[in-house]
Amino acid sequence: MLVNNAGGATWGPSEDLKVEDFDAMFNGNVRAPYYLVAAFAPAMARKGAGSIVNIGSMAGSLGLPAGAAYGATKAALASLTQGWTAEYSPRGVRVNTVAPGPV
Repeated sequence: MLVNNAGGATWGPSEDLKVEDFDAMFNGNVRAPYYLVAAFAPAMARKGAGSIVNIGSMAGSLGLPAGAAYGATKAALASLTQGWTAEYSPRGVRVNTVAPGPV
């Protein structure tokens, strides 16, 4: 099982978001899960079994003030989940996103 749970968020007006913060969010919330799946899913597929759980957010499907970039990272993760489902589920790997709201 692979759980893509790491990530981060920087909130604030789009015009105030620093390039470094934008890059950090996309690196942690999109790039890292992408390469972890690329590293682990092929072995799961060869075994014919496995599970990948991506931790998304309601921000990925609902626009939130001061959260445009964060929401974009979670929307990207949801889209990747759909692609990975199409790619790996025929070979026995389940891929899902859990998208909680505030807790």
